[in-house]
Amino acid sequence: MKMNVHFERFATLLISAVLLLPSCGQSVSTSESQSPAVGTSSSSAVISAYCSSAMAQAQVTDTSAESEYYPEVSYSEFDLDESADGAVEIILNGSDASCDSDAVSLDGGVLKISAAGNYLLSGNFTGQILVEADKDANVHLILSGLTVESDMAPLCFVSAKNVCITLAGGTENTITDGPEYTFSDGEDEPDAALYSKTDLTINGSGSLTVNGNYKNGIVSKDDLIILGGTITVNAVYNGVKGKDSLTIGGRTLNVTAGNDAVKSSNDADTGRGWVVIEDGVINVQAGDDAIHAESWLIVTGGTIRIEESYEGLEGKRIEIYGGDIDVVSSDDAVNAASGTSSGQIGGKMTPPDGMGGGMTPSDGMGEGMTPPDGMSGGMTPPDGMGEGMTPPDGMGEGMTPPDGMGENMPDDMGGGMMMGGGMSEEAEEGVYILMAGGSLRAQGGNDIIDSNGTFEQTGGVIVTVGPSMTVYGEPDGVIDTNGTMALTAGTYVSFCRNAGNTLASVISNPAVTAALNGAETVTLTDEAGEELLVVSNGTKASTVLVVSDLMEAGENYVLQMDGTAYSFTAESSVQSLR
Repeated sequence: MKMNVHFERFATLLISAVLLLPSCGQSVSTSESQSPAVGTSSSSAVISAYCSSAMAQAQVTDTSAESEYYPEVSYSEFDLDESADGAVEIILNGSDASCDSDAVSLDGGVLKISAAGNYLLSGNFTGQILVEADKDANVHLILSGLTVESDMAPLCFVSAKNVCITLAGGTENTITDGPEYTFSDGEDEPDAALYSKTDLTINGSGSLTVNGNYKNGIVSKDDLIILGGTITVNAVYNGVKGKDSLTIGGRTLNVTAGNDAVKSSNDADTGRGWVVIEDGVINVQAGDDAIHAESWLIVTGGTIRIEESYEGLEGKRIEIYGGDIDVVSSDDAVNAASGTSSGQIGGKMTPPDGMGGGMTPSDGMGEGMTPPDGMSGGMTPPDGMGEGMTPPDGMGEGMTPPDGMGENMPDDMGGGMMMGGGMSEEAEEGVYILMAGGSLRAQGGNDIIDSNGTFEQTGGVIVTVGPSMTVYGEPDGVIDTNGTMALTAGTYVSFCRNAGNTLASVISNPAVTAALNGAETVTLTDEAGEELLVVSNGTKASTVLVVSDLMEAGENYVLQMDGTAYSFTAESSVQSLR
């Protein structure tokens, strides 16, 4: 499959009445993705983003108490240090070690480093490398062809101010733990092959393979920063976790995990639990969430390929300003929810082998449960005729507004607004998805984009793929929000079974839908034949929806799908082509 977009013309836009976006005047296209999508025989790809001058920096307004902080990424000199100058050399051989420093000791299969400084490690070691230094110490480990195997946490950092691991250029390093750990009474940590109780940074240009056979691959109980190296993590449970925060700023990260692949898990501190991806190539296969944040999940750059997941991107607040993202999920591809909601973040159970994905906890028998046969999907279990039901026509906020009610809906008209099926629920404060730049291709088995709060697109390109989109025999939502939904700028293309004319009243860009037996390739041209948009989806669908500021209301365009051309006049509402 191949997908690309040609931005031959970009209309000047007005965002939030104050932000003017200039004309780009350039063509941008992408190459094919390197990661095959599930269920296809060829690679999937994501269309490219707007040029940088057109990236809207608008953000969804968040008035909750937790909005008093915002993740700020910065790197210290220690984080960026890759030098081995003056390093203490440690040569490992089996269960032995050779080193001339008093800060390094070997006892009972444990090599302990007890002071600040640079340490160059190489060779093969059967045992544990332990950092136990003063709380103000910066400990820098340069791995230069190191292989460590231990029954329990081969690399274990229990005390220091910061630990930085540099992967020396041209070297391969491997860390492997055993399938069973032995703990003292009342203890359950360390629980990862590479485990740190302090801030941890990984940089350099070499490679590192981490095999977490017991539970997790890489865990920092504080902040985790990944700036370099080619890192491959194979873990039976979580792949890479920074409890307080996780920042990925470069190079390559490949993660295969039985549970969550990449995550930050602090749900007790409102100033923590965030994930920021600035750069690099991330390839993920996950049994549960591919990338999970308890608070903010922010993507400003890089390439993300999620080949397999239950849910792809998950957080309370999801903001995308750049990058090239491709998500394949069996449930929601992008999901925003608070930790207190039904179907909450972290509230899904990982089903036992042989039991299907998507099982939710039994506590409370909540809205996430599978309804009995005959009950439609998304329905709140009957306990009276509760608020989860869509009221009859004329009874207010759960209903879809009729065409023509305009894109500037009042906030109280947002509840239950969605493309597809489902029931209205109360919007959660401070929960949102914002697409402001970059590109996102999302394929899901349930709601593809699901926000328990709001959803807003102010730039970039979104392609959603859900040719069947059925749950419990009824159509499910391609875009599902509990609060308001707005598509104010950028390009949105959806391949699905049902067009969802409910979008007519929440878009401010010209749009068109086409219903036909199959649409694998979509090309949008102006009246003169100039290509504006080319999307080769690789999955046939009965309906294609295109919303784009590449079109101007009142102008004539041609939509070509699998060799059939449809001429139309763009309008600021969804119109159908037959």
